[in-house]
Amino acid sequence: MLDGRQIRIPDALRLITLKLHATRDPARRTTETDWQEIAGLLHASNRNLEDPELRAIISQYGGAGALTEIQRRVINTSLACENPDWLNLPTPREPLRPWTEQEIEPGVMIAVMEAVMPFTFWKTPMTNA
Repeated sequence: MLDGRQIRIPDALRLITLKLHATRDPARRTTETDWQEIAGLLHASNRNLEDPELRAIISQYGGAGALTEIQRRVINTSLACENPDWLNLPTPREPLRPWTEQEIEPGVMIAVMEAVMPFTFWKTPMTNA
């Protein structure tokens, strides 16, 4: 109920179907997030990847390679959920910038930025100056 009105919410399997469909859109920029959310939905709903209904949905809506991608991410999600300190993320009360500067080495951050941004963005090569 929301504001006295009954709201219908799709179950995890239907949400996974929507996310799989979204991953196939070549113009979509949040595909990485979609794959992470699919793994999270599978983990939260205790869905087994051997379930024939789930396999059929993955095959129909995820396309080639979707099952392999999901299997890889489910393993990573399970590891993170079994050990919540594995990622060592800041709490909502911690400022993000000081945490980032303390927890992430500059070389790692530079590698991430270079992978995310096209190299042509930089006018001159980055140096350690």
